[in-house]
Amino acid sequence: MAKLLFDGNVIAIIWDFDRTLIPNYQRTPLFKHFGVNPDKFWGEVNSLSSHYKKNDVHVSNDTIYLNHMLTYVKNGEFKGLTNKLLNEFGSKLNFYPGIPDIFGKTKNIVKTNKNYIREKITVEHYIVSTGLRQIIKGSMIDKYVDDIWACDFIADPAKSGFNDGSEDNSFSILKEFSRKDHRIKIIKLAKNFGAHQALLAGLDHATGDCMTFIMADMQRSPERRVGP
Repeated sequence: MAKLLFDGNVIAIIWDFDRTLIPNYQRTPLFKHFGVNPDKFWGEVNSLSSHYKKNDVHVSNDTIYLNHMLTYVKNGEFKGLTNKLLNEFGSKLNFYPGIPDIFGKTKNIVKTNKNYIREKITVEHYIVSTGLRQIIKGSMIDKYVDDIWACDFIADPAKSGFNDGSEDNSFSILKEFSRKDHRIKIIKLAKNFGAHQALLAGLDHATGDCMTFIMADMQRSPERRVGP
């Protein structure tokens, strides 16, 4: 029997948000609530990249607006802004005609077709946006999608002194290894952020010409690592 090139059975549909699901911009209720001119705000945001570059600081043009929002909070233009308030702004958003009907219809297509049923194929909807997750979650679209990947403000940052969720003595053991071999660097995360974020943290602190990963549970043998 021929081997399938792809044996996955989930059709994941990825949606942008602004000007895709809604005809305008999700932050419009935010500016209206605080009486802030959006053209002024975005004009300032668009100049931040060149402003910070003068000090050899490189920023992401897509997300530097988050930092500027915090500046507005600090200076009083967004006084009293909270995640709860952002969530409430979501209820003020208007969506394009056909939304959210299309989410249920696309899922029902595979649920009612015997060919899809036979292969156990399902449809999932996701939103990926550089916008604000709390605003999106506060809108009526939240219950129709499987997950939302967007930007969050952390209202209650984790305090130092927590490890990544490990209940054993791993950190102490690793510190001992590091003491004996200066090439070993230990990174202690505030909590368990998941494997992906842990790997990114490792990349941020790594030095050298080549990098590879070896999981602690030895899922991948060291003998199979990339190298000469």
